[in-house]
Amino acid sequence: MTPVESFFEMVHEIVHTYDDIIDEGSVTPERLHSMMEKALLGIPTNQFYLDNRTLLQPMMTMALLNWRIANELEKGGQEKDLPIAYVIRSAYADIFTMASYIVNGFEKAISCGVEIRREIHDEGFESYLKERTDHVRQSS
Repeated sequence: MTPVESFFEMVHEIVHTYDDIIDEGSVTPERLHSMMEKALLGIPTNQFYLDNRTLLQPMMTMALLNWRIANELEKGGQEKDLPIAYVIRSAYADIFTMASYIVNGFEKAISCGVEIRREIHDEGFESYLKERTDHVRQSS
């Protein structure tokens, strides 16, 4: 696995494990340990990340900020906020798009970015709303 592929894999695992924890899904101790290892040891020593951290770190910071903002918007109870939350909760896509830009250049990053967004939002807004409604019911 190349350093960029490893970086992608680590970010993907961290993001999805984090989401499952926040959504009170079932996360095994082994999966949590793996996430922490990647977050604390894997990414900081990944050569692709080290070579490009000045471009990647701001994307990672914004992904986390937007994730937290999305969670607050969801809790706020205003229906008009849900489309915003749906999109910004997946701001981690920007990390992958930036990585594509670093590796392939501007034009290729655009076409990759389209595919990245399609993949990340594959569930669709209606499924997101249903999952959110089901989660709210279970929490009550």
